Amino acid sequence: MIKIFSYILTFSISYSLLLQLIFMENFLTMYLFICNILLLLPLLSITFYYLFIYNIQSLSLASHITLGRLVITSLLLSTTILSYIYETTFIENNSIIILSLICLILDGFDGYFARLLRSSSSFGELFDQEVDNFMMLTLATSLYLNINISPIIFLIPFCRYVFIFSSYFIEWLNRDLPFSWRRKYICGGVIFVMILSHLNFLSFFFVSIMSIISILIIIISFVYDVILLYGRKDYA
Repeated sequence: MIKIFSYILTFSISYSLLLQLIFMENFLTMYLFICNILLLLPLLSITFYYLFIYNIQSLSLASHITLGRLVITSLLLSTTILSYIYETTFIENNSIIILSLICLILDGFDGYFARLLRSSSSFGELFDQEVDNFMMLTLATSLYLNINISPIIFLIPFCRYVFIFSSYFIEWLNRDLPFSWRRKYICGGVIFVMILSHLNFLSFFFVSIMSIISILIIIISFVYDVILLYGRKDYA
């Protein structure tokens, strides 16, 4: 397990530095590097914990792609925070849009390769879902800090954790949901809208309306899943 953790740490830091060199040539500072490392270390520690829980000895190609998405998202969050603190013009150069779109495209590839190579696993599914939610949290943070969108935007990523927290007290919420393309399309669609909301030519009013619509769609989707689970609560 020490070997795989060392590999993940080396891969993540190297990948992060490469992304900084490619996309942030004028923003490559020690502040960004330190901030990103401080974010990556707890994220990778949590990843390692679940690798240990699921007894994963090596990463599949799909999990490598998901790990790459985690690194991209961590870098985006680091830059978002520093952009707010130092009032830089980072968002105006559209790097956040480019990196976010790459991350969204890669989200389709990890599931595809998992099915193609028959390497699907409970760990891979959980890893993918958490990185998706982390991406939503990062984009919500960027919209809140740098575009002044209302903090209700955080309902988008927090809906998942409200559901998980509730499942500790409501037993039937722990039952398995059937596979649904609806969830995948809604997740991808909401992330796409949040990415496009960073376009400079969009008005604050338009971005606010799209944010409210995205929040409502996410909430309705979760409510629908809760209703489905409630209907199955009497079945083993």
